[in-house]
Amino acid sequence: MKTEIMRIQNVLKSSLREKGLHYKDLSKEMNISQATVKRLLNNDDVSLSKLIELCHSIGLDFFEVSERASHQRSKVYHFSKQQELFLAKDLKNFRYFRLLVLKESVSNIIEKLAITEQQSNKILKTLENLELIERWQYDKIKLLADFPFKWIPNGSLQKKYSGHILERVTQETKEAQLNDLSSDSKNNLIITEILLDENSQQEFNKELRKLVERYKAISKVELISKSKHASIFSSFFLTGKFSWWSS
Repeated sequence: MKTEIMRIQNVLKSSLREKGLHYKDLSKEMNISQATVKRLLNNDDVSLSKLIELCHSIGLDFFEVSERASHQRSKVYHFSKQQELFLAKDLKNFRYFRLLVLKESVSNIIEKLAITEQQSNKILKTLENLELIERWQYDKIKLLADFPFKWIPNGSLQKKYSGHILERVTQETKEAQLNDLSSDSKNNLIITEILLDENSQQEFNKELRKLVERYKAISKVELISKSKHASIFSSFFLTGKFSWWSS
């Protein structure tokens, strides 16, 4: 999955050429050596913060760069109905497969999911039968399906995931109301009602979607770089023409 970082670097190098800039220009802008600039644009162990800094130094928005890089991606993998049924049947199945995609070893997955080796073998056997993986040895797994994935619209996975998230949203909302969250809390609960004309409502939704996509792009790089400083951050947005004041 480091190829995603390479695609972003390729977009940055193309942008440099388009703007007529050179390594020495970036070196001066970022106050680092040309050798360091070259390493940042060619090595696959670059941190997310450095990629964002490179974008800003070239005069680019990271989200736009990530979008351009995504167009260079290989074909999206579409799950079959049978694959989705298995992954959605038990959330542990999906978590197991996700950890394989993140290049975790089988032994680490067993520890993280608190399952037995027998349970692990059963999941691996089914994943292999469904042609999601090939198992060569105990800890040698070849992925036959890899990021990026596409779920079946309104299929088993989407329903399972959405249902689970809605349950957690309800739970977290109740806890947030009870705890009366302060502005410096790690969680945020915003329940509001605003009066806007049709154009402003459309603009509000447009900006909200753009904000979400921007941070999804950052999340993608965190995922690929397997950042040890990042953690799961969930959000739920629902806007619409419903109100306390109307039936």
